[in-house]
Amino acid sequence: MVGVPEELDEMRRIRAALPREIYLWINPLTPRPRPYSPEEVAAFAELDPLFSLTSRRQPSLGKACSAGETSFTVDGAGQMQRCHFVEQTIGNIYDSAWLLALEPRSCPRRYCDCFLGKAQLQAETLAPHFGGSLLERIPVQLPS
Repeated sequence: MVGVPEELDEMRRIRAALPREIYLWINPLTPRPRPYSPEEVAAFAELDPLFSLTSRRQPSLGKACSAGETSFTVDGAGQMQRCHFVEQTIGNIYDSAWLLALEPRSCPRRYCDCFLGKAQLQAETLAPHFGGSLLERIPVQLPS
């Protein structure tokens, strides 16, 4: 779910309807019209105990990032970008040599706000929490 403060009551109803063994992640609203209040962060953390970990802005400028090496985004025309937030075409999946576009790169953005992007930062601290299911955001251990 996306962390829209005005939807907290509905999000609580959905969490209550789910079995406890189902992890419900809350994606931070990006961009946000304003920072979350401490009360909102606490409310989202009640629904998703890993919310404070996944909602932090990750300093990323110049850091090694596997986006564009082991993952990429594709638009309808086949244009490949390393991630949703770096508007640089690196290749096209309809080109027979598209694999040559995949290479290690450093991040050109000052911060990474997106979970999928943060998961690609090689220095990120999310892997211990999600293991081999990092992109799927399935915790190694269900948070209490």
